[in-house]
Amino acid sequence: MTAKWTYLLAALILGLIFPGQNLWAAEQLKVLAHVGPWPVIDRLIGYGGKLWFSNSVKGRNHNSADIWSYDPSSGNVRYERYLHSQDAGGPLIYRDLLYWPFEDSRFSLGWGMIEVTNGKDWAPLLVPTAEIFHLHHLTEMNGDLLAVSSAWRAGYQRSRDGGKTWSRAYDHMTPKGRVSRFTDTVSVGGKVYSRLRARGLTMLTVWTGDGPVREVSGWPQGSPVSALLAHKNTAYAVTRQKKTSSVWRLSGEGANRLTPPEEAWRVMDMTSDGQSLWAVTRAGDQSKVWQSKDDGETWSVAYEFSGGFPWSIHVLDGQVYVGGRGPDGIG
Repeated sequence: MTAKWTYLLAALILGLIFPGQNLWAAEQLKVLAHVGPWPVIDRLIGYGGKLWFSNSVKGRNHNSADIWSYDPSSGNVRYERYLHSQDAGGPLIYRDLLYWPFEDSRFSLGWGMIEVTNGKDWAPLLVPTAEIFHLHHLTEMNGDLLAVSSAWRAGYQRSRDGGKTWSRAYDHMTPKGRVSRFTDTVSVGGKVYSRLRARGLTMLTVWTGDGPVREVSGWPQGSPVSALLAHKNTAYAVTRQKKTSSVWRLSGEGANRLTPPEEAWRVMDMTSDGQSLWAVTRAGDQSKVWQSKDDGETWSVAYEFSGGFPWSIHVLDGQVYVGGRGPDGIG
């Protein structure tokens, strides 16, 4: 990455080291990548020893999103792929390849779009099995690749050959002239949990691969899902209100609320490193990175920093990364 690009590009990644190592004070957090021109870094995922992420505009129609990678061993930031897309969907590593779903408004009234890479070469995939506006997410269920779609009907599209061919696995019944969407999704233990959005309706659903989706019992109906993740073969969900958040442990088709560490605990994103849960929160101009070593029962602050706006958190090879919008509003 040349020096001239450093000043032209926009969004923000912060790198943090684990507690127990040489801790940095909040003001010493190192900015690892400053890219753009779009305002937000999101969708952090580790693949091939690198941290991959999207750079996009949030919350409005904007037909541009970019995929970047950061190499922790060299510090190099690399532009990887342009997507003619309204934002970028949730990526997935499947059969040693990185799959990235998105929406191409030129074609997405007829099929879904995915870009797939081996870390060097890219190829497009089409999902033609439904009238798809947007592929919001990809997940794996019982060894199959599952594309999470939205359109006139929310749905799941299944591939058993890595995306070469597809079949319609599930269509959500939706009144004529209305739309429904599955967005945030995670698959754990043969069950797929998704956030369902339709007119006047927001709920958390569970699907076992047979029959219709069902509402997760105990989940506060109408509450938005701000994060869905897997941790130790268990699904966790976060709902965020204006000033606080709640973390829920999902078991079977039910949800159990965990006690937050403080009243004004507004979780922007949550992830798992396989042993601990990590959350990034925001209050005013201050952000905190939290760690839970007991599966969400108790939390402690690992780091604090100010400025910008955190959007995504990920752990890769013993290092925590936070992506978001910079303090200048563009990165």
